[in-house]
Amino acid sequence: MDTAIFSDHRLCDAFWSSSPIPQAIVDPKGKIVLVNAAWSTLLGYSKSELEGKHFKEITHPADLNGDISEVSRLVADPTSDGYTMVKRYISKHGQVVWVELHVFAIRAEKGSLECFAVCIVPLPATLAQTGDRSDSLLRSFGSGCVALVKERPREFLIAVVIGLVAAGRIPVESIVEIIKSFYEVL
Repeated sequence: MDTAIFSDHRLCDAFWSSSPIPQAIVDPKGKIVLVNAAWSTLLGYSKSELEGKHFKEITHPADLNGDISEVSRLVADPTSDGYTMVKRYISKHGQVVWVELHVFAIRAEKGSLECFAVCIVPLPATLAQTGDRSDSLLRSFGSGCVALVKERPREFLIAVVIGLVAAGRIPVESIVEIIKSFYEVL
C-alpha cells in the first residue's frame, strides 16, 4: 500500500478541523496542548480557554481517580497503548457532559511517552447512566481501535466515514463515492 497519502498535511488537517469528534493532544503531565473545534462545541469553552488547561480542571470530580490511575499506568508502562473509559466532563456553564474517552499513548521509538492523542464520543446522559456499559468491553474496543489504526489504516478511514454517515454528518448517497476515492488514493 502506498502510504504517501498519510504524509500529506491536507489529510490530517481535514480529519482534525472537520471532525465532529472532539480530538486533543495532551502532554504527558496532563496539560491540553491542542484541541479541535468539536471540543469547543461540546464543552462551551473557546479553543484558547481549553488549551493550557489540565484535564483535571474539566473532569468531573467523581471520575478523576479512575482517569488519573489510567494516565499513571500509561506513563509507567512503555508497552501500554492506551485506555478507554466512560467519564464526565464539566462544561464551561457547569453542565455534566458524559463521554466515552479514548486515550492513545504516542511514544518515541524507545517507548518514552511524548504525548497523548485523545478522542471522545459524546454520550446521551440517559445511555451513560443506565449501567449497561462494560468497562472491559470499552477497554477491548479501545485496544481494537489502536490495532486497527496501526495495522489497517484503509479500513480505519472507511470506518470513520461510515461512522460519519451513521451520525448523519455525511449524506448516505456520498458513501459510495467516498469509499471509491479512498481505494483509489490508497
